[in-house]
Amino acid sequence: MLKTNLLTSHSSWTQNSMRPLTRRYVSKDLGMRIIIGLILMLLSSISFAEEYCTKVQSSGEGHWPIPEDEFNIENANTAIEELKKLISAYSPGSSITPDAVYLNEVENHQMMIKGYMLKSMLDKYIKKENNRTVTENMMEYHKSTVGYLKEEFCGFVKHDAYIRH
Repeated sequence: MLKTNLLTSHSSWTQNSMRPLTRRYVSKDLGMRIIIGLILMLLSSISFAEEYCTKVQSSGEGHWPIPEDEFNIENANTAIEELKKLISAYSPGSSITPDAVYLNEVENHQMMIKGYMLKSMLDKYIKKENNRTVTENMMEYHKSTVGYLKEEFCGFVKHDAYIRH
């Protein structure tokens, strides 16, 4: 009888103690899911916020503007590699003579690198502003720098970022 009593009392203790424990973990789990969901929504909105400039429309035949999202590290690295190939192909002693096509290709690759550099500087300053790593006395200077960099990058996208051919 004593053995049964111990098992019965242990069984009821386990069932009673697990109910509040389960509710507590379920509510924590639900809370964590909500927090993670909010973080994911915030991160997805940040990734869409990377467009700084108004989209440039083609002004007609032969004008091929480069979209802002093309100025990324992968395209910049590709441009660097292509420039290396062009320089090697047209180096002194080569039988190939540089022409207008060569100059257009060089300019296109340089433009991709410059666009990436301008955009990455702007990204860096905007991330600093969002992370609040800038002290209060530096905030005005920082905001003017972000404005200047955005003006430079968007001016570049609007006036210079098109394929030469």
